[in-house]
Amino acid sequence: MTLALEGIRVRRDGRSILEVEHLELVRGEVLALLGPNGAGKSTLLRVAALLDRPDEGAVRLDGRAARPGDRAAQRRFGVVLQRPLLLRGSVRYNVELPLRLRGAQRSERRGRVEAALELLGIAHLAGRRGDRLSGGEAQRVSIARALVTAPDVLFLDEPTAGLDPPARAALLRDVLTAVRERDVALLLVTHDRLEAQTAGRVAVLLAGRLRQVGSAGEVFGRPADQEVAQFLGLENLWEGTVTAARDGLLTVACGGLKVYAVGELPPGVPVRYCVRADEVTVGLLAASVPSSARNHVAGTVRSIAQRGMLRVVELDAGGVTIAAAVTRPAVEDLAIAPGVTLAATWKATAAHLIPVERAPAGRARPSAAG
Repeated sequence: MTLALEGIRVRRDGRSILEVEHLELVRGEVLALLGPNGAGKSTLLRVAALLDRPDEGAVRLDGRAARPGDRAAQRRFGVVLQRPLLLRGSVRYNVELPLRLRGAQRSERRGRVEAALELLGIAHLAGRRGDRLSGGEAQRVSIARALVTAPDVLFLDEPTAGLDPPARAALLRDVLTAVRERDVALLLVTHDRLEAQTAGRVAVLLAGRLRQVGSAGEVFGRPADQEVAQFLGLENLWEGTVTAARDGLLTVACGGLKVYAVGELPPGVPVRYCVRADEVTVGLLAASVPSSARNHVAGTVRSIAQRGMLRVVELDAGGVTIAAAVTRPAVEDLAIAPGVTLAATWKATAAHLIPVERAPAGRARPSAAG
């Protein structure tokens, strides 16, 4: 099974809100569509699921063009939108309804409904009314109803929105287990970066345009440009210039810092130097530096902030702010506090360089709004 979007354009009030040259989803794949609110994620999902017709372009299912109203194609999809829409009947009735509408025999319906309820961990809710469920329970019922028909593709639009962190994590874990057990392709719409990293591939959508598509490691480790890097929350993003290149090892001047990265750029190229906070370690200045850590920079602790189970320590290194993600025990063991001087280290292979185009002489660089 292959689902492909080709040359898609969607306009509203004369304004383009979605442009997708090509996006493909194959059987058994989990693809996270990641972007901020208003980026066009739900619009893309509705076009891909044949709920809305694009102004231009085609949706192809196994190479054949498919359009809204194509019942044969739509029967291969399961769609769960942001708000669960359940009837007042029991959970069992809600999950069974698509099979009834398709004329499945009672014995077949019973077995498939029980399997779907077990898969989503809601078998104990089978007799409860659909309008008497919590938000997380209702979402699980909606997903079970979408899976009961054994779709080739499952579309989920922000399935964990409104849930507390433990419920979100549990729902996402069970959904991923369910689709992988059934070899279902999943398009997961989310604005949550941590959720997106659970997918096999990630597509970043900003202002209605796909800016990067790749594995989670590629996208989060090597963002395509500065805007993608900023949206992904890359904590260390510095302006610099390549000053030397030798055997694939680049020296980069970032303000008063001399740092290293791996690449093939020539000296003189302006770049954005990127490194994730969780790739940076901190320690006492007197501590030995691992031979694999090319970058070793001294800085003074400016602040400490909590990020989930970790602490993000910001160091001032000659006017350049270096962020490092460390554990709470590390903060205590090193007595990290504002004003303390530490060494920040990271590998050259952990850094990613984004070349910056120079504006032609006598011509100003266009602004981001332009």
